[in-house]
Amino acid sequence: MRQTEVKVKGKAYKLQSIPFKSYMDITDKHTDKNGNLKKSGYIEDLLKHCVIEPKVTMSAFDDDFGAAMELTNKIESFLTGVENAETIPGESAE
Repeated sequence: MRQTEVKVKGKAYKLQSIPFKSYMDITDKHTDKNGNLKKSGYIEDLLKHCVIEPKVTMSAFDDDFGAAMELTNKIESFLTGVENAETIPGESAE
């Protein structure tokens, strides 16, 4: 699996890729019947499966929403190969 290191507010996180099917399974698992992404579980699964050092959960970001969203965007960018992703799936860039 591919790996990379990203920094969010000065803290380093080591990321690893996951298989495309696993990513699709995570997305499907957290999408409601109307096609809306349920972000809480989705982000928790991305953190669990993609951040290998240090291990983190959403509760690690209780006081810093910005860092949580920045890390999520960096995970998305890494997985999809799209640099500087501004949104997570299910969110409009507008």
